[in-house]
Amino acid sequence: MYLAMDTTGPVAVFVLAGDDGSVVASRVFEGHRSLSQSFYEHLDALFESVSMTIDNVNGFSVTTGPGSFTGIRIGMTTAKTMAQVTGKPLVGIPTFDCLAHPYISVSHETVVTVLHSRRLEVYAAVFRAGAQICAPFAATPSELTEQIRDLSADGPVRVVGSPELLGVSDMFVPTEVSHISVESFAVLTAQKMALGDTTSYLTLLPEYVVPPTITRPKTQSLSQQ
Repeated sequence: MYLAMDTTGPVAVFVLAGDDGSVVASRVFEGHRSLSQSFYEHLDALFESVSMTIDNVNGFSVTTGPGSFTGIRIGMTTAKTMAQVTGKPLVGIPTFDCLAHPYISVSHETVVTVLHSRRLEVYAAVFRAGAQICAPFAATPSELTEQIRDLSADGPVRVVGSPELLGVSDMFVPTEVSHISVESFAVLTAQKMALGDTTSYLTLLPEYVVPPTITRPKTQSLSQQ
């Protein structure tokens, strides 16, 4: 059994996945600003729901982004620490792989995954015939809409995630998804573990797509000191 954790979006997903990709138990909850306070509360509830503990886990899986910078850091730091302390295997799964997974088996559709970015842009990736054909990138909604126009010349396009960010359009099939699929997360975790596609907690890196915005700390004026 594996513990899979996604904290890249406003809705977090925890899954206990069987070796065969089945869902043993899951927990889907609002993360957003309260994630750091509620993380372990929901993790404890997940294990309690099946009367198990972390000792029953044979490995760890975590989504690597893109998404919330804070959410990515919390999820990855926790998973890497658990892997380090227990000595058990760790896999990283791109968020867009999980988001696209339920739809990419439809071979005649191009799937474009879209999530919000804080820089008046969106994050996106493109999948076709079950494979990613364009790595995650950041673009303005208008830029992405133009790319979808080009993609639609080769067949139907499905936009998964937050299609409302692109407005209403007859160029694609909008599929709003608030969080990654629990079932897909379990399947992808089990597949990677079975293939031995693991990574060291020392080398697993987040996929921010664009670097985090770092602001200079505010300083007090002499009159305030």
